[in-house]
Amino acid sequence: MKKDQHGNIVRQPNFNKVAVLNAVIDKKGDESADIIAFFVDYCDNLRIQFLESIKTKQEKNRQNVVVASSGNRNDVFFAIHDDDLAKFASFAVLHKAVLIETVITTMKSKGQDLYPTRVEKYIIA
Repeated sequence: MKKDQHGNIVRQPNFNKVAVLNAVIDKKGDESADIIAFFVDYCDNLRIQFLESIKTKQEKNRQNVVVASSGNRNDVFFAIHDDDLAKFASFAVLHKAVLIETVITTMKSKGQDLYPTRVEKYIIA
């Protein structure tokens, strides 16, 4: 997959919004194929572009101390086809997927740094 100057995967045309699905376990080893098949089979043919899976960093508590049992979770980043954003809204409620803008805003407000800073560049202004 081609990467941009920030190290993020380049999105295909019409795949502008990026979302995150937390704690995905890949049992077969071909994560991108598994994720895409899931969206086609179980999500009303929601068109997505698998971008990458990122292991989270450890979280911090309110005292800004690292929580030893946190982190190392596989979160999947994917882009949603522009025409399928309404379908995504239904999926997101059921599966707790979140648009990247929400994730970044929440992380910053809580002083968390779960992903590499480059993922902020997935946000389209």
